[in-house]
Amino acid sequence: VNLEQSLMPTQLLDGHLVQGHVDITGVIADRVDHKGSSIITVEIDNLDPLLVIPKGSITIDGMSLTIIDITDNSIAVSLVDYTLENTIAGTLWQIGEVVNIEYDTIGKYITNYMKYNQK
Repeated sequence: VNLEQSLMPTQLLDGHLVQGHVDITGVIADRVDHKGSSIITVEIDNLDPLLVIPKGSITIDGMSLTIIDITDNSIAVSLVDYTLENTIAGTLWQIGEVVNIEYDTIGKYITNYMKYNQK
């Protein structure tokens, strides 16, 4: 489990909102390690194209990450050395591993609003 302390209401937000919910699961389909960083590709059945955007945020196993590539059924994220050294991504995230996905909370609210407020 990856845990960080919650922000206090007086602190500045640096990153994206993570609630800790699991919207869907995915499977690590590819991992390319290079000089202390990694690019991880996660296949997600029924990937919701309305909730993923290039350079947008996504949460995988509780880690806020930036999407670097999207296909019809997968997303790719890049992990820096700090993330690899201080989270389960460095050791447990191997090809075939099932991971928990939480779509961006703000994106979910916007998508829901648009769904029910179209004229």
